[in-house]
Amino acid sequence: LWTSANDMGRLVAELIRGYRGEGDYLARETALAMMTRVSPGNHGLGPRLTGTAQDLIFHHGGSNNSYRAWIEGHLETGDGLVILTNGSQGRALIDEIRNAVADTMDWEINRAVIAPGLALPAETLAGYAGVYSVDAAFPLEVRQHMVGWIFEADLEFRVTADGLAAGQAGGERFDALIPLTPTRFAMPGLPQSVGVAELEFHRNALGETTGMTFHLEDARSHYVRQ
Repeated sequence: LWTSANDMGRLVAELIRGYRGEGDYLARETALAMMTRVSPGNHGLGPRLTGTAQDLIFHHGGSNNSYRAWIEGHLETGDGLVILTNGSQGRALIDEIRNAVADTMDWEINRAVIAPGLALPAETLAGYAGVYSVDAAFPLEVRQHMVGWIFEADLEFRVTADGLAAGQAGGERFDALIPLTPTRFAMPGLPQSVGVAELEFHRNALGETTGMTFHLEDARSHYVRQ
């Protein structure tokens, strides 16, 4: 598809208008279906979706050997953007442009979590360390787009000098988590386009950690401790 930023902007605007029942082209029922996730995945009928309620947005990227592109629409505010680049490394530029627009427009979508200053004892963190596997019995409809990629891999938690850190079991990269409560942590290491992630550990009456729930906006997946 060969197009222009102006034409892509018109498409984004029409999707927003259709969702609001103000469109001249799309019936509202069609636009609503396009903005409703279908499991498994984070797509509606076409665009990718992230956020909830007033923060629900649609977006989609495109690429080939010489171009990287991005569109995004905010259904509540009517804001949107189109970014077209003419290089195979354009994705890095797209992220920088998007961040600048988000700062300028004061968008709240996927804003970085700020550490609340909660300090947890080392013995508490040690109780969460170990390997966790996806609970195969957990409903796919609840997992939504949390399938494939890292969402099927075993996760490992280690206590480091920076606190509790998470990574793929047996891997080399482990990202520090931000404690929000004694059992819930923010996971800032994922790309912005994936969404805001939080991990919640579950303990039984004996104080033993038995599992963990991976929250990703309105989707979640349960893991069993090995």
